[in-house]
Amino acid sequence: MTKRQLKIGDEVEVIRNTYNDYIKIGMKGVVKDLRCNNQEIGVCFNEHDIHGHDLNGKVKYGHGWYFYLSEIKHIEHSEKITVMLEGKRTTVTLEDGSVGISNPTYKDKYNLEKGIEIAKTKALIARNKKKGEEMEGKAQKLSVQIADLQREYSEVVNHIPFIYNEITELEGKVKEIGG
Repeated sequence: MTKRQLKIGDEVEVIRNTYNDYIKIGMKGVVKDLRCNNQEIGVCFNEHDIHGHDLNGKVKYGHGWYFYLSEIKHIEHSEKITVMLEGKRTTVTLEDGSVGISNPTYKDKYNLEKGIEIAKTKALIARNKKKGEEMEGKAQKLSVQIADLQREYSEVVNHIPFIYNEITELEGKVKEIGG
């Protein structure tokens, strides 16, 4: 693979150790910046704060890192997409039903490849938003479960002194009886 084959939006996987202990081999990210004649590839790890930087303002601070091509590999996706064209409007539907639409203005020169790329990226954004909402729902459920467990824990901890007092009283009775 030549360096020019990677482009903004490509998904990549880390294949070699870097100078960042928070980045592990096998982690996946998305190319967000190409610099130094594509010699340095800026990758964003959306789901991980890798204690990196912001790729010159292109990603959330802490989630970006520049790699050499020898440290990452392009991830080929075999996901089937459906592309529909209506004039300049390009609609991409992913296998999971996520939809993205590229609808350039009348001033824009139409480019099919660019239209598909934009629509696919928007479909991936829609998919990730849905996943994010699902994860937020799970997080809320877990938060309720944690609160219930904390409440139960507090009840148990608060009851311990009463149990020890009762033990002390019962031991006293046993001594009174002569046992």
